[in-house]
Amino acid sequence: MNKNDTVIASFEVKITTEGLLILETKLADSFEFTETMDKWNPEYENTPVIASMLDYYSGVFNLMIKDSQKLTN
Repeated sequence: MNKNDTVIASFEVKITTEGLLILETKLADSFEFTETMDKWNPEYENTPVIASMLDYYSGVFNLMIKDSQKLTN
């Protein structure tokens, strides 16, 4: 990653040397994202779409975590 981009959503699955799975999510808050984007560039037309995608990813990530827990228990 360079200074011209930033991660706003990620889902990682890692495995430890003991064989344990680690699920990590990083997700920008859609409200904070919208505020930040509106301050940076109020003319940017895709802000609402990306904010909606962040809300969608939140639900998907939660479902992925729940399903993963079911599979490993």
